[in-house]
Amino acid sequence: IRTVRKNLLAHGLDEVISYSLLTEPQAVAFTHTPKPAIKLAWPMTQDHAYLRQSLISGLWLDLQYNLAHRQNDVAIFEQGNVFQTVDNQNQPKEVPMVAALWSGQVKPTSWLTKTRQYDFYDAKGEVVNLLTVLGVADQVQFVADDTIAQLHPGRTAKIILADQVIGFVGEIHPN
Repeated sequence: IRTVRKNLLAHGLDEVISYSLLTEPQAVAFTHTPKPAIKLAWPMTQDHAYLRQSLISGLWLDLQYNLAHRQNDVAIFEQGNVFQTVDNQNQPKEVPMVAALWSGQVKPTSWLTKTRQYDFYDAKGEVVNLLTVLGVADQVQFVADDTIAQLHPGRTAKIILADQVIGFVGEIHPN
């Protein structure tokens, strides 16, 4: 966890902490295999009644806040737990995850570099770098994917390690 955090901070991302409680549509968004939303028995508000199944919804809300305050160039990440239902158990399972989000323009590395918009390959490059630091990059495959409705179908890939989907990388759907 520390290695991932240090690496993302070193690459210019800012760490954020988002709410674990969201609305029902937000709680199940950005997941490969959405499961029924986990509702609290006694929620304090309707906007914070469901446990998140992905960290991306929180990052998306953070981006919306930044854009509303005219901060268009955003590079953020979060490390935290998501919640999954487990068959035959009353309590959800907490699973540690990491997620990152980029928006706007890439900061130039020198005065010779032109500015450009972040794209799919910036995100994929950061994932490959992180997997290299963790020592598993040569064991990972990226497979094109179109199962997540909120992501661009031509610019999304599943990240597969040992025949198991461990994550995804993609661009937000243009709609």
